[in-house]
Amino acid sequence: MRESSTDKRTRNHAGTSTHILLCTVLACVALLAGFMLPRGQSTPPALVSTIKEGVTKAQKTVFDDSRTVTLNVSKGAQTKIASAVTGTVTASSCSSDGLLESGKSALSIDSKPQLMLHTSTPPWRDLSSGTRGDDAAALNTELRRLGGGAPDTDTVTWRTLVAFDRIAHEAGIKNNAAAARGSVTRDMFIWLPSTTAKASQCNATTGQQVTQGDTLFTTAANVASAVPANLPPDLAQGSRSIQIGDKQLDVNPDGTGFDSAELLSAIQTSGEYLAADRQSNDSGSTGTVAATLSVSYTWKLKSPVEAFAIPPSAIYDQQAMSACVISDGKPSKVDVIASRLGRTLVTTEDKLGQIAIVPEEPEPCQ
Repeated sequence: MRESSTDKRTRNHAGTSTHILLCTVLACVALLAGFMLPRGQSTPPALVSTIKEGVTKAQKTVFDDSRTVTLNVSKGAQTKIASAVTGTVTASSCSSDGLLESGKSALSIDSKPQLMLHTSTPPWRDLSSGTRGDDAAALNTELRRLGGGAPDTDTVTWRTLVAFDRIAHEAGIKNNAAAARGSVTRDMFIWLPSTTAKASQCNATTGQQVTQGDTLFTTAANVASAVPANLPPDLAQGSRSIQIGDKQLDVNPDGTGFDSAELLSAIQTSGEYLAADRQSNDSGSTGTVAATLSVSYTWKLKSPVEAFAIPPSAIYDQQAMSACVISDGKPSKVDVIASRLGRTLVTTEDKLGQIAIVPEEPEPCQ
């Protein structure tokens, strides 16, 4: 059948319209792409890889080898704190589970605040100016720790007496004049067995008559010793410190140095120890007999080191802690200090740049 001229014109018009529509769509797509990409750039910078095949950049980091160390903390026996004078208790701030602190007062007798003081040797005599001995040395040591400015000797001097009066005055005691008397007498302070102690019982209440030697407070079992339960075998070399409460104290990486008086005192008042002690008491422990608690703290390198994080496969020729890497196409000697999150941490005297991830036939570096 022969196509009419009218049908031919209709088919040509439809083809032309389809062609125009297709061109229009392509033009719009091109225009939209022009808006999405910056001029003269075919790929956004964020999508351009900066890592060459088989190569990665060494990442600088600060390494403190922070670890959790669990201490086996041994508790001693409870201690009864005795009154140094006879009189009437006129005021008391003692509370169960409250802290008794050396250099402060928690109770007044006959309207006079009673100074609490810890000395490593319990007081057994009056200490007059010129007296020598372990008890005199212990008094000077504690007065220095409290900021009184006592001498670093085993002899009571004028500076000892002035330091004692200064500490007493800071505790609210206005007329405890050791310097005027020329002596620190046994009735001038209440002896504490540690620099801080938790009161488990307040034995003397306001209005109560007490005589010298009567029990004023009973302390909770003090911390007698602390020993690490176990130490990781892969510790980074260097001096370490342990965080106990708000104090950071030096300890040795071999597990020694956990028995200092300062460290044991810090454990005694730390939230971690108090929580473990409460849990032990709730479980049936009376706290009157020796017991051991497991308490965990954070310890780390005292001085963090700068290190580089690289893929483990970049390491070759490792001998103990020493190894080699290829940096910027050249062999470099490194010391392996740790592995963390699939990365090996190394230190080096060289400046590390692009690291060969899997070096092929590398040259020795050591």
